[in-house]
Amino acid sequence: MWATDLRLVWGGAGAALVLSLLFVVLSDRLWETPLWLRTLVAGAGWGVAAALGLYYARRWVWSKPTPETLARVVKQKHRGFGDQLLGVVELSHGRQRPADMSPALCAAAIRQVSAAAVPVDFNAAVSTERASKYARALQILAVVLLIACVLMPAAALNALARWLVPFAPIDRFTFTRIDKLPDKMVVARGEPFDLNIVLKSDSRWKPESVALTLGGQPLAENAYKGGQARFRVPGQTQPTWLVVKTGDISRTIAVEPVYRPELKQLDALVNLPDYLRRDTQKLDASRGFLTVLKGGNVTFQGETARKLLNATLKEAPDAQALPMAVKGPGFSTPLRAGEGNEDVTFDWRDEFGLGPAAAARVEVRRIDDEAPATAITSHSGGIAMLEEEVVQIESAARDDFGISKLEMTWEQATRGAPSKPGARELGTGDPKATDLRGSLSFSPKLLQIPVDTSVTMRSAAVDYKPGRAPSLSEPLRIFVVSRSTHARLIQEQVERAAASLEEVVRAQEAIVDAAKQLAKMSPEDLAGRKGEQKMADQAAEQQQNAARLEDVRKEAEKLLREALKNPEIRTSRLSEMTRQAEEMKDLASSQMPKASDQMNQGSGNPDKRQEKLAEANKQMEEIMRRLQELQNKSSQTAQDMHVDNLALRLRRLAGMETKTTDSLKEQLQRNLGLNSSQLTEQDQQANTAMADDQENARRETADIQRELQKTFDRTQLEKYSDVAGRMKRANPDTQLGMLSALLRANRVSQSMESSRDMARKYNSWAEKLSEENNNKLSKPSNGLPGQGGNKGEGGEGGEGQSREMTPEQMEAMLKLLRARAQQETVLNQTTASDQQLDKNSPHRKDMAGGLESTQGDVARDVKDVLESGLLPLPEGETGEALDAMGRAKGELAKPELGQPAQSAEREALAKLDEAIAAMMKSCSGKCSSQMMAMCRMMSKPGKPGNRPGTNPGNGGDTNAEIPPGEGESTGNLAEHRSIERAGGGASKNVPEEYRDMLESYYKAVDSASAPQVPAIR
Repeated sequence: MWATDLRLVWGGAGAALVLSLLFVVLSDRLWETPLWLRTLVAGAGWGVAAALGLYYARRWVWSKPTPETLARVVKQKHRGFGDQLLGVVELSHGRQRPADMSPALCAAAIRQVSAAAVPVDFNAAVSTERASKYARALQILAVVLLIACVLMPAAALNALARWLVPFAPIDRFTFTRIDKLPDKMVVARGEPFDLNIVLKSDSRWKPESVALTLGGQPLAENAYKGGQARFRVPGQTQPTWLVVKTGDISRTIAVEPVYRPELKQLDALVNLPDYLRRDTQKLDASRGFLTVLKGGNVTFQGETARKLLNATLKEAPDAQALPMAVKGPGFSTPLRAGEGNEDVTFDWRDEFGLGPAAAARVEVRRIDDEAPATAITSHSGGIAMLEEEVVQIESAARDDFGISKLEMTWEQATRGAPSKPGARELGTGDPKATDLRGSLSFSPKLLQIPVDTSVTMRSAAVDYKPGRAPSLSEPLRIFVVSRSTHARLIQEQVERAAASLEEVVRAQEAIVDAAKQLAKMSPEDLAGRKGEQKMADQAAEQQQNAARLEDVRKEAEKLLREALKNPEIRTSRLSEMTRQAEEMKDLASSQMPKASDQMNQGSGNPDKRQEKLAEANKQMEEIMRRLQELQNKSSQTAQDMHVDNLALRLRRLAGMETKTTDSLKEQLQRNLGLNSSQLTEQDQQANTAMADDQENARRETADIQRELQKTFDRTQLEKYSDVAGRMKRANPDTQLGMLSALLRANRVSQSMESSRDMARKYNSWAEKLSEENNNKLSKPSNGLPGQGGNKGEGGEGGEGQSREMTPEQMEAMLKLLRARAQQETVLNQTTASDQQLDKNSPHRKDMAGGLESTQGDVARDVKDVLESGLLPLPEGETGEALDAMGRAKGELAKPELGQPAQSAEREALAKLDEAIAAMMKSCSGKCSSQMMAMCRMMSKPGKPGNRPGTNPGNGGDTNAEIPPGEGESTGNLAEHRSIERAGGGASKNVPEEYRDMLESYYKAVDSASAPQVPAIR
C-alpha cells in the first residue's frame, strides 16, 4: 500500500509537471505564450505535484495507517472477510470491547479470523490502477517531451527556462530569428513611419515574407529582400498596435503618436563691442535671420516642446555637427565670436528620439558699425531769406547703436571774400539714444553773414565708434538776399501771376464765345440732347476756369506773405495786390460757380434752358469784363513794382557811393599824398574792395539802363525814356570806371568828389522814377471792379465801417500787419541772440542796438496807424502794446537780451494781436470781411503747436523752398545772365550770382507741397 501511494505520488506529480512543461514547449511553437498563461500553466503543474506530495505526507509521514484503516482497505476487496477482520481489530482493543465479553472468547475469535486470513491475498486488496495510470501518463508525456527535446533541444531548453521562471523576461525561442523589435514605438503624429524587419543570418527558419497587422486589420505582407522587409506605415493620430508575423514569430508593438518637439523659442544673446557701452541684448532669432555687429559675440538659447535627449549645431550645411548643452527642454550654445557671416543650423532629438520637422536655421549676418545718418528735416534743397529774418532749422540723426553728438555746420560764400565755416552744437545723446533731434535759430544778422551770401548748411552726427569722422547730411543752401533783390524776386513772381491771370482771361473769353454760339442754336436743337450736352460742357468749363483762378489767387496770397516781410516794398503795392486777391476770390468762389450752376440748371430743365442760358451768358460776360480789368491792374501792379525796384536799386547804389565817400574821409588824414604802394595792407585791401564795388556798380547801372529802355519800348511812357536819357547823358559808365582807377591809385580827394557826385546822381534818378510813380498813385480810387466803388470813404462813423475799406484804410491795415510781423521778428531775433551770443560778446551789444532801433520803428508805425484814425484801433489794447514796446526798447538799450526784454516783446505782440482782433470785431459788413481776409492772407501757416513769438525761427514764406541740387555755394560767381520771365514779355538782366537762386526760388514758390524730408537710417 505504501509503495502504491508512493508510485501514485511520483507518477501523478511527474505527469503534471511534464504536462505543464510540454504545454509551454508546444505553446511556444505556436505563438508567444503570454506571461500570464505561462505562469498559470507552470503553477498548475507545480500545484498538482505539491498536492500529491501533501497527500503522501499526510498518509505516511504525519500519520501512518491504523489496523482499522487497513481492515477497511481489505473490506473493499473482500467484503465478508473484511467485516470479520474489522471486528477482530475492534476486539483487540480492550477499551472498545463489550463489557460482558470474556477475554478468552475474544482470543478465540481472533485465532479463528487469523486462520481464515491465511489463504487471503492482502496485496490484492490494495488498488494499483490509479498509480499505474499516473505512471503510464508520465511515461507517455516523458516520451513526448523527450522526442521534443531530441527534435528541438534549444527550444525545449528555452521553454524549460521560461517554464521554470515564467515571470522572467526570457524571450521565446524561435526558429525564425529577427533583430529585436521594440515593445512600443513613439512616432510623429499624423506622419507615416518606417518599420524594418531584419532576418538574422543564423535563423534556422527563413520564411519568404512578413505579414503586418495594424490595429487588428491586415496592413501588408512584404517579402524579404536581402534579409530585410520594409514597411511604410501610414500616419496615425490615435494610439494603436502593430502585429508582426513571420515564420514562427509574432510580435506586438504598441504605437503611440505624439507631436514632434518643435521649437518654442530661439533667442540670441548678443554682446556688442565694448566701445558702444551697451548691455547684452536679447534678440528673437526664431525668424531665421540675425544681424550682429562685427566685433561682438552671440550665444543662442532655445526651448522646445519636450524634454531633450541631445542637440547639435552646424556652423555650415556641410560642417560637422557639434554638441550643444541640453537641460530639460532647452539647449544653449557656447559664446560665438566672428567677423564673417554664418549659416547656423540647430537640430535636436527628444526623449522619444523624435526630431523637429525641419532643423532650425539662422542666418547670422555680421555687419559693420555704419556711420550715423542725419538730415535737415525742416527744409530741403534751399531757401532764400532776408538778412534780418530768423529761420528755425531742424535736424535729426539716427544710428542703431547710439548718437553721441549732433551739430549744425555751415560754410558761407560771399563774392570777393574767402569762404568762412561755422558750427553750433544742437544736442548730445547717449549710447541708448538711437535718435537725436535738435534745432538752430538761424539768423544771418546774428551770425554776421552779409547779404548776397550763399550759405551751405549741413547737420553733422557723431556716433561712438572711435576715430570716425562726423556724418554729414545733404546740404541745405540758404541764400541771404538784400531787400532790393528780394523785391525783384517778388516783382518777377507778380509778373508770372499776371501772366497766369491772362491765361484765365483767355479761357473765359473762349467760354463766352462758346456760350454765344450756343445761344444761336435753334430752339429745337437747344431743347434737345445736343443742347443739353453743350450746356453741361460749358458748365464744366466754367467750373474748371474757376479752379484756375483760385490757384492764381492762392499764389497771390503767398506773394503777399512774401512781400509783407520786406519793408522796401510799398504798402500801396500790397494794397493793390490785396484788392486784386479779394476780387479773384469773389469771382472764383461766387460769380463763376453761379454761372456754372445756371448752365447746369438749364441743362437739366429743357423748359427753362433758353432762360438760364441767357442769364448765364450775361453773368459770364460780366465775369470776363471783371477779369480783363483785373488782369490789366495786375499787369500794371507788376509794372509799378518793376519801377519801384529800379528806384530801389538806384538808391542802393547811392548808398554804396555814400559809404565809399565816408570811408575815404577816414583815410584822408593818414593817406593824403601817398601813392598806392605806400599804403598799409589794410588800406590797400579797402581801396581794392571799393574799386571792385565801382566795377560792380558799372555793371549794375548798365543793367538798370537796359531795363529802363526795355520798359519804355514796351509801355511807350515818356518817364522811362526821360530817366534813361538823363543817365545816358551823365555817362555813369565812364565816370565809374575813372572812379575805380582813382581808388586803385589812392587819389583820395578826387575819389571822394566823384563818389559824392555819383551818389547825388543815383538819388536824383531814383527820385525822378519815384516821383513819376507816386503821381500815378495819387489818383483817386474808384473801388474794386464790379462792386460799385467806395461809398463814404474815410470810414467815419458806423456807416463807414459797414462799407468797403478805402485804399488808405487798406494801406493802413497792411502797415499795421507789417508792424505786427516785424514785432515777431524782433522777438525771434532777441531770443536767438540771447541763446547763441556770449554775455560778453561785442556782437551782443551790436545786436541789441539794432533791435532797439527796429523796435522803435515798429512802435512808430503802430502809433502812426493809431493816430491816422483810418482804422478803428482800440486805444486801450493799442496803448498797452505801445507801452510794452517802449519797455522792450528800454531793455534793449541797456543792452539786455534776456527774459526782461523778451517778456516785454512778447507782451507787445500779444497786445497788438488783441488790438487787431478787437478792431475787426468792432467792424461790420464789407469792412470787417476785408480785414479778416487781409489777416488771413498775411498770416503764415505756422507749425502745429507753435504760437507766434513762442518759437524763434518759425520763419516766413519769404523763405521760399529751393529744390535739391539748385544754388551756388562756391563763391565763384560770373558776371551776368539774362533771364526771360512771363508777364508782359519783359526781359530781365539778372546778375549771375542770383541765377541759380532765382530759378530755384521760382520753382519753390510755384510748389505748394511741403518739402520732402530725406530718409534716415
